[in-house]
Amino acid sequence: MKPLSRMISFIVLVLTIHPSLTHSSRPNNLVVVDQTCKRTSFPSFCASALLSDPRVSGARSPQALGLIMASRVGSKAESALAKVKALVPSTRDPRAKKALSYCGDVYEAMVIGMVPASKDSLAKGDYKFAQQYMTDAANEVLACEDGFRGSKSPLSGENDFVHKAASVVASIAQSLL
Repeated sequence: MKPLSRMISFIVLVLTIHPSLTHSSRPNNLVVVDQTCKRTSFPSFCASALLSDPRVSGARSPQALGLIMASRVGSKAESALAKVKALVPSTRDPRAKKALSYCGDVYEAMVIGMVPASKDSLAKGDYKFAQQYMTDAANEVLACEDGFRGSKSPLSGENDFVHKAASVVASIAQSLL
């Protein structure tokens, strides 16, 4: 047997005998993030967004991760709504103003209704409702983005984040049904 083959065989043997040296040696919350995000519509985004949030260190379940991501949707929706309110008065183009106003309505509905209702549903185990609220939020930001046809949307970054994050929450809720 060649030296490299022996080395590989030895490593495989050690990892087989000591499973704690493999995947299970990772902190439980990272394993939960990995397993949960793999089942979402945007796995890489999901992992990146969750792992950048310090609350994940205490998360031990997909439900907890869904609540964290729903909070992220709410925070981004609040900042997008503030941006819309700042942009509308200075916007001269009637089409852009109409699109911004629609987006303002979308983000206000998220802040006031969709996000709190989704978080409440997740916390109570009503996963179907959480899924529906976040699916609606994801679809609404796409409609917001589409309202800027022919011109650049000043909300593209926010819309992209909220679309992906809300889709992730909807996927997590679906996986819990």
